[in-house]
Amino acid sequence: MIFILLKGLIYLGSTIITSYAVYLILKGALTSLNKKIEVENRMKKNAMERKNVHLGIVKDVTFLENIYRDLDNMLMITKKNYQKTSSVQNFVIYHLVMFGILSIFIGGLSHSYLFGGALAVLFVYGNFMRYRVKLRKLRIDRGYQLAELTGAIASTYNSSLQPQMKITLREVVKENPDSPFKKQLQEIIRIDQNYVNPEELMIGIDSFVYSINTSFARELGFTIYKALTTKEFVGDTLTRIDAKIHQNILDIKNETAEKTDVKNLSWFHLIAFPGTFLILALFLNITDESILHYQFQTAQGRAGFLLSVLFIGMARVVASWFLRQPNDY
Repeated sequence: MIFILLKGLIYLGSTIITSYAVYLILKGALTSLNKKIEVENRMKKNAMERKNVHLGIVKDVTFLENIYRDLDNMLMITKKNYQKTSSVQNFVIYHLVMFGILSIFIGGLSHSYLFGGALAVLFVYGNFMRYRVKLRKLRIDRGYQLAELTGAIASTYNSSLQPQMKITLREVVKENPDSPFKKQLQEIIRIDQNYVNPEELMIGIDSFVYSINTSFARELGFTIYKALTTKEFVGDTLTRIDAKIHQNILDIKNETAEKTDVKNLSWFHLIAFPGTFLILALFLNITDESILHYQFQTAQGRAGFLLSVLFIGMARVVASWFLRQPNDY
């Protein structure tokens, strides 16, 4: 029984490795192609923005553009080797390749390509949720790290003889090279130097807010946007936000209970699920072939397997999702 399970895991691992190899083959060609297309797209976008501003046209953001922007922001935060021009494309291609290979492989073993496709969807969605859980954890961490950033911005801005948000952001980035907000702040500085339409600057602010996703972040983002576009003095607002964030952290520390037991309990599913196979084989005199035949070659067994995998994944996601309380009000 154990040998058969190990054999299945080896096949599954080989499939995933093959998917990754195909992805790497396509990645190189796409990266060089994206670099060529990027320049043309940027020139077309800038020309269109100038035309829209001149004509007073407000362009509505489409549903697909929102999805692309959300995915791009997520990868910017969660991937170490993020590349603005190719990370989203590579992410999508990798998951499409994984879906295709898993569907064919599992469908061939179970003699049901519908089951193979459904299980492939679960694997792809599970990998996507892994990124979302990681994003959630990073957002919570950054919600607490926002206190340090806000304090640095407020002190640098208020200590200047002629406070300018652009100069303040540059100094904060320079003095904090290891800050988790470095990419977002550099993007805001870059856009502020070149933007034609204020909506472009708002996209950079939204990317910064997205990396934290709290009311404090939205308030700070709006304050930065206001200072950059109107040149108004916002020192008092920055000081107030800084004080509110630190007070909220103290309140959370006083009321937060230990939650690691909840996360540890979610591992029980991973032990209990394969354990039932061993119990059936060892104590109920059911052969390995009968168990695997019922589980993967009958409609009831396949449905039960899909539901089991789904609930195991949901338990892990929920346990990780609510492990820590975000620094928000």
